[in-house]
Amino acid sequence: MDEKLESFLISKERILLDACMKTSFLISESDVGAKHYALIDSEIERHSQYIVSTEWRVYTPPEFRSILKNKKNEEERSHQMDLAIVKKWKQTYSHTKECFLKNVPCYAVEYKIDDETPPGKGHQIQDFVKDVRRLSYYCDYLQRAFALYCYRGRSPFHGGAFDKNSVQYLFRNEKPFSHIDKLNVYFVDKMGIHKLALC
Repeated sequence: MDEKLESFLISKERILLDACMKTSFLISESDVGAKHYALIDSEIERHSQYIVSTEWRVYTPPEFRSILKNKKNEEERSHQMDLAIVKKWKQTYSHTKECFLKNVPCYAVEYKIDDETPPGKGHQIQDFVKDVRRLSYYCDYLQRAFALYCYRGRSPFHGGAFDKNSVQYLFRNEKPFSHIDKLNVYFVDKMGIHKLALC
């Protein structure tokens, strides 16, 4: 990835993380996605070779489909990224699917918001782990991946202030992630911003 583009994306991630910690207006994944999209879209023209999209669909390699199952417990054949950066193309395609297949993102993002009390109930944590696992697989071609778990509940996450045990709680019983040098995974609550170690 172009160093200037990566620096630009990192700067927008930092703004988004700070906003998630401090504001009471980003209350859903759609809100967070819209904020992130607006931050990038307002300046992406400086990097004229790229576009930002919240509708980009990635087709799962066959070897991963049985691992990444969808809600119907079927093999996941494709997945729509919450946000993606894709290099512009000159070709004309007759089908959107062909465009998605021929032009893979260089940057992808996934968000999860959890406002349940007590925290960690329901499906959000399991879905977030799956999102991170998916990004890990896609980092075969992604040059940078960003995943954000934002906890907005009224009680402290996992019974107390965030600490390394919370990382173990999020990713317990998980096999090692690949491409951890490209994966940037964050947990945010009202107390702070925490980058999660995946190894």
